[in-house]
Amino acid sequence: MSKLRAIKTVQPKKPSNLFLVEMIIAMLFFSISGAVILNVFAAADGKMRRSETGDGAVLCAQSCAEVYSLKGSISEMAELVFGDFETREDGSLSVILDERCKPSKEGVITLIISESEEDSAAGVLKTAELVFMRDNEELRRFSCSAYVPRIPEKEDGA
Repeated sequence: MSKLRAIKTVQPKKPSNLFLVEMIIAMLFFSISGAVILNVFAAADGKMRRSETGDGAVLCAQSCAEVYSLKGSISEMAELVFGDFETREDGSLSVILDERCKPSKEGVITLIISESEEDSAAGVLKTAELVFMRDNEELRRFSCSAYVPRIPEKEDGA
């Protein structure tokens, strides 16, 4: 008689946890990537807002410079450009502006306008300095000048 060989039955292998580990690693990678991208977008948004504020400050300063070159007085300039301003103790003017540098009662930016003069025989060179401040931190600083010539008086010789 022949010996019967024992028939080995092939049992199915236990499912490997390799697929689960791969999925966890993939989820970890995508969550870290998402956090980094979210951080990049938040930083870009902050830079965009600061850029908009800077652009508004440049446009505001340009308007002020044009009016100042015509009028030669910071109070007349502030009246025409902003309408509402406050005179400070040192003689400078203060205007409250919003994020886009438009006049506002509840603004977050303060524009301080000061004036200096240089006198000469031919006239007066007036210089206005515009300083944009937020939370006691200087955002931008601009200067503009206006030359006011002296008109010589004519002598009557008749």
